Amino acid sequence: MDNVKTNPGKLAKGGLILSLLLLGSCNPFGSRSVILDDGSGIGGLVPTFTTTTVGSTSLNPIPMTATWPTYVVGFEASDLLITGGTLQNFAGEGETFTFEIIPDAEGTITVFVAAGAAVDLLENPSLETTFTIDYDLSPPSAIISKAGGQLEHTASLPVNFTVAFDEAINPASFTASDIVQSGTASGVTWTITDSGDQTTFTLAATAISGTLGSLIPSISAGSISDLAGNSVGASTGSGNKVFYLPTYASTRFWLKADSLSLSNGANVTSWTDGSTNANTAIEATNPPTYIASATNSMPAVAFNGSKLLQSTSNSGMTGNPDFTIFMVSRTNATSGSYSAYLQIGPAGVATNVWFRLEPSSSLLFAGFQNGGSASASNYIAGFALYTWVRNSAGGTNTTQSGNTLFFNGSSVSVNPSLSNIAPNVGAGPFRVGRSNGGFTVNADIAEILVSDLAMNASQRGAVESYLNAKYNLY
Repeated sequence: MDNVKTNPGKLAKGGLILSLLLLGSCNPFGSRSVILDDGSGIGGLVPTFTTTTVGSTSLNPIPMTATWPTYVVGFEASDLLITGGTLQNFAGEGETFTFEIIPDAEGTITVFVAAGAAVDLLENPSLETTFTIDYDLSPPSAIISKAGGQLEHTASLPVNFTVAFDEAINPASFTASDIVQSGTASGVTWTITDSGDQTTFTLAATAISGTLGSLIPSISAGSISDLAGNSVGASTGSGNKVFYLPTYASTRFWLKADSLSLSNGANVTSWTDGSTNANTAIEATNPPTYIASATNSMPAVAFNGSKLLQSTSNSGMTGNPDFTIFMVSRTNATSGSYSAYLQIGPAGVATNVWFRLEPSSSLLFAGFQNGGSASASNYIAGFALYTWVRNSAGGTNTTQSGNTLFFNGSSVSVNPSLSNIAPNVGAGPFRVGRSNGGFTVNADIAEILVSDLAMNASQRGAVESYLNAKYNLY
């Protein structure tokens, strides 16, 4: 056989054992005394290398097993050429051999076995083979963001996020229990779907059984591992927030100062509407200004007694509408009569709604032109959350039926002395900071949300919880 000459020492050793078998001498192999050529010499007599993890490990030393497809002889420690590590504790015989590798450094380790390193009992020589291991000590990182097409505000479930790891992880180690929800929504059911590459996953909020509100998922450090066994660090992501409210479709107007990308003191000539109605508020000649950090490190927009922003289209709220208004603001001065934070509808008596300071007493809540509701307590100097719910089914305002007012999430009594009038709102825009009648406000506004729904306690509480968590008001 020509191939015997490639490694005569090892093949001769194999030939000696085979001769003993054929002569009927002492059989060291038991049931292996009858050997048939299974073609292993033709198909490729090579060992299968395995370690405790597939292709990647953080163990040191790295435990290894070499398994041959049939009984072989002549395989020794010197037949293993290790690049990137040092061999130790080689042992075994026949089909199974074990050894360990001490890595030199983080990176790729190569195990090379030359041709003819071993022979089977029919003197078929082994073929050349190479095996690589990734010695990995670096923990994976994760970024959570809104999934493509997922809106920041939604009335629909599921709410989808993307979890992107910078390397493949062990998908079995990533479960719903690893998700930390720091938003205001509670009782969230999370579902995780692997894209197939063990690197990118879809995280979906499929149900919310408790409080409605914001979804802000994250991953805590140490709960997930990569293929080498390294624990993932805490996730990052600034685009991992979605506000869920089944009544979001009722939102007509939503201005948020944190949606603006401006420098401190810059003019706010355009403030994008966060609702689906695209009622963006603009002003070219006399705009308010941007405050980069007004409360809880959050920005606001400053209206100094003459500034104005007005929506580019009509409010869509006409007649005697139901509505809920939320405002996060700080009142800086009460000068001026009928100071108007927000006007809905056109100019004219009984054709618009005002959210304003009541002129005679500086009570912050006020209602319709020449009527409506006022709170029985004054505004405060700092930022606060003011809510006004109007339910047209409550009738007129003789006893303030249909009007409920809330300060920092708590109900406040109303002033029953205002005139008896129901609104008849005409088609007109949203105006912020100044009314059509020239009444202005000196205040900083961080957020305004207007819904054409008379929200119930659960719905209102969800929005108020979201705003309080955002601005740390109460």
